Amino acid sequence: CLSILCSLFLVESEAKSEKCGIEWCGECVEKMSKLTTEPAEKVEFKGTMEEAIAVELKVTNSSGKRMAYKVKCTSNELFKIRPVMGILADGESATVTLTFSPKDKKAPAANHHFTLTETEPKEEEKNPRKVWEDPEAKKIPAAKKIKAEFATQEAAAKPADAPAGDAPKGDAPKDDPPKA
Repeated sequence: CLSILCSLFLVESEAKSEKCGIEWCGECVEKMSKLTTEPAEKVEFKGTMEEAIAVELKVTNSSGKRMAYKVKCTSNELFKIRPVMGILADGESATVTLTFSPKDKKAPAANHHFTLTETEPKEEEKNPRKVWEDPEAKKIPAAKKIKAEFATQEAAAKPADAPAGDAPKGDAPKDDPPKA
């Protein structure tokens, strides 16, 4: 059982199996993941922090069997996820849209991430919501963390010689003499 190896050889533990009570470390939980994502480790929200910023996360199943997934986030106030969950056949992919809605027109603290959890659904189950209502689905610790990073951009491009706070005005400065 991977859980015994994990608890014997790896020191830090982040998850605990409800089935056997043995602790799992983050490294083993990641290795158990059968779904892959693009981007793999982080998503970057680039924008002015004045309006919502959306990025796409591609989730791919290459496990050889049907897999259900669910995407969670660290703040439902800051992030919207669509679709939150789904079921993928082997070889199938889904695009999940992650939308960041800035508060106070600034990037949030750097400790936000998304978690992709997965489980093997029962053969007859077609509804992903029903898959995650099953207590057995929640006992499988396969999960993957995807870090959220933020890159702020200026709201409007300013010429290099313009003083701070002044917006660009027209094509030519007003105080230049007319050309003859």
